[in-house]
Amino acid sequence: MFLFSGIFFPLDNLPPVVSTIAFFTPLYHLVNICRGLSFGNLQCCIWDIVWIIAVVILLAPYPFRLMQRRIIK
Repeated sequence: MFLFSGIFFPLDNLPPVVSTIAFFTPLYHLVNICRGLSFGNLQCCIWDIVWIIAVVILLAPYPFRLMQRRIIK
């Protein structure tokens, strides 16, 4: 995920497929949020924050279900 998040390499220099893959990794959005907060530009972070919240809401029930199944066994 480090290679596709834009931390070490700018995604503008890489092929477009890499930026598409990077969009679906959570670290890419977290890096954008941290950059926006460090530069004081909160408007660029809104879509990344919405993306992270949506992913958390969609994926959070699955670990709880798995843990309930393990506890019941």
